[in-house]
Amino acid sequence: MNPSHFREGPAVKLFTLQTPGIDITSNVVPTADYRDAFYDLGLYLGWTKWIWCLRDFAAFEVNAWIQLNSRQCLWVLDIPGERITWASLEGQCEGKEPAAFIFPHPYDIEALGENAMGLVNAPIKPDWVLFRWTVEP
Repeated sequence: MNPSHFREGPAVKLFTLQTPGIDITSNVVPTADYRDAFYDLGLYLGWTKWIWCLRDFAAFEVNAWIQLNSRQCLWVLDIPGERITWASLEGQCEGKEPAAFIFPHPYDIEALGENAMGLVNAPIKPDWVLFRWTVEP
């Protein structure tokens, strides 16, 4: 794991949607439509498994790549800041090289008018989970 990806800071509340049955505290498996991107970014970060999270729940409503269009599990997390690598959701979804969409701070991404995505090495610690609900569109 490359420590230059991490920046120290207080815990950050983050949101992630996962396929029901995926337990991010123990069993992280990418869905079929995301498998290649998952492994490519994992190789870049030096991680075997990871999860993506958003700082702003409203991003799920306005971003075509992550809209809630099927039954999902919503996780609300409280992640220590030093455990988060920040990336541009739009840059990642547009297929840019990781070096072009990884940033030291979420504010750098938001200044570009893009959504800050927190990447977290998985599995995550159970005490980082604040809530978990099954949600439907």
